[in-house]
Amino acid sequence: SVRAVCGDDDVSEPTIDLSVAGEADLWMTYCRHSADGYPLSIFVRMNNPHIQSLANAGIITRLRFDSPFEQIRDDGMPSDVGALQDLEERFLSELQMLDVGVLHMSSVTGDGGRSVHLIHENQIDFDPLVSIINAPDVQISASMISDRNVLIDLISPTPVEQQLNGDMRVISSLESNGDDGTVARRTDFWFYGERANLEKLVAEITPWGYAVDRWLDEPEGVVIFTEMSVDIVSFSEVTPVLVGAAGKHCVTYDGWETFVVRPGATESEPVLAVDPKPKSILSRLFGAKKN
Repeated sequence: SVRAVCGDDDVSEPTIDLSVAGEADLWMTYCRHSADGYPLSIFVRMNNPHIQSLANAGIITRLRFDSPFEQIRDDGMPSDVGALQDLEERFLSELQMLDVGVLHMSSVTGDGGRSVHLIHENQIDFDPLVSIINAPDVQISASMISDRNVLIDLISPTPVEQQLNGDMRVISSLESNGDDGTVARRTDFWFYGERANLEKLVAEITPWGYAVDRWLDEPEGVVIFTEMSVDIVSFSEVTPVLVGAAGKHCVTYDGWETFVVRPGATESEPVLAVDPKPKSILSRLFGAKKN
């Protein structure tokens, strides 16, 4: 079986990476929409306690890469995101060599370009570095963030976004084992908490097509199941329901298990996609290393 664990990261032993680019840190990608309704792709560095501390009191600089008009799609997304990412990597490499105490916190793609958010303790003049980056077709600028709360809200994933991020990674693991995610199969979901709260949760989600497989002891929990496809389209519908119900009834949604079903197979095949150690794999499913 394949277990996808709920999106909370293991914060007991956080990774502390003080490099500019954060290659050893966990990163998470998810989608949002701007105030005008245009799509935004969020790429954020997770669970670095030094960054979390600076986010409240440090200086945040936005390094902006604006694509030329002819390379911007109707939805505001740049048509050549890879070129902007290359410029970002070049800039971060230069900062790493300068060793000026800057950390890459997040990047947001959309609205005609890519915004790279850098966080630091002391004032830094980025203009000399901007001037030496050779990008004739891209306008590059650096400015200080004036409203940090708006940015922090934008780059802070919701519980549903966290769980969907883990779902996507396990779906990818299934696909790497040859799974056809469009094929419906039994999928189990795990919840933990007080029995009375779990019973309320079961009562709420039963009308959505779920049934109880078994109740758990030490710790108290319940395993429910349904027949469903295991692709991101299906989980985009399922995950908000399950995460919302778990939050409403003060229980923990601890992930799902299913089987690999290969195209043309006559029966399902169990494939263990992740280390089954409980809790220790949270960080692996919550985010990925930047590289």
